[in-house]
Amino acid sequence: LGGKPAIIRFGVVDGDDDGMTMPPSRIGEPTVILINAKLTGSELLETLEHEMGHAQDWNASEEFVAESAKERADVLHDLGFRQLFLIP
Repeated sequence: LGGKPAIIRFGVVDGDDDGMTMPPSRIGEPTVILINAKLTGSELLETLEHEMGHAQDWNASEEFVAESAKERADVLHDLGFRQLFLIP
């Protein structure tokens, strides 16, 4: 994402957040995105888009990331994209 490696994991996210993005601690290491494994459908799409937005541009405002993630997730959902995989 953003020309850099990233790992997306599904599991338990602390607090009320649906996801979180952790920047690499060293150059060349991947960004780690954690998504709440209980999310499905449009909530999953929006959270993935949101966290990938942070990974692509760490300087983008939260408002921009949230609005653009919602727009992209709505388009994907309207086109019929759904959860097509099982999360262990």
